[in-house]
Amino acid sequence: ARVTASGPGAARSVADLARRPCIWLHGDGPEADVVLSTRIRFARNLTDRVFPHMAGAEARSAVLREILGRTEGLGLDGGELRLLLAPLGVVERRVLGERQLLSQELVDTPGERGVVIAGDENVSFMINEEDHVRIQSLRSGLDLQAGHARASRPGTAPRGRPELGFEASPGLLTACPTDTGTGL
Repeated sequence: ARVTASGPGAARSVADLARRPCIWLHGDGPEADVVLSTRIRFARNLTDRVFPHMAGAEARSAVLREILGRTEGLGLDGGELRLLLAPLGVVERRVLGERQLLSQELVDTPGERGVVIAGDENVSFMINEEDHVRIQSLRSGLDLQAGHARASRPGTAPRGRPELGFEASPGLLTACPTDTGTGL
């Protein structure tokens, strides 16, 4: 089932999102006449859990429930739309993908996966993509500093300070070696 929508500015469904322009199409960011959009994305994985691509359905489902619980009530700007992807139709998932709120992997393989989208669409959490959670900020134009600040601000981190996969030498552990270290 779909999860929840909350907050006065939050979309209540994918159809609500489709009725308004994407945040990154506003054309108000720096260099918007040249750069269409900027995305800052953090990859995070829970410790002692198998990466999603190697995990079975039960393990992915447990991570999905945990991340949904830890992201509930974060006070995201404009409320939030929380969706389980499996019940969504392919067109709804494609709309989310075209808005850059889902990766193509999540569009194509929705089982035991989800997304939490801030009401203003500046921040979203992709759950069980390549990593357990991908926190991303989308901005119009070339707005790297604002995107980074928005994705990394304290209210954007999953509650309860989950133990993240980390080792002293490489840093944050991610499913893709090129993201290991900062997870950025």
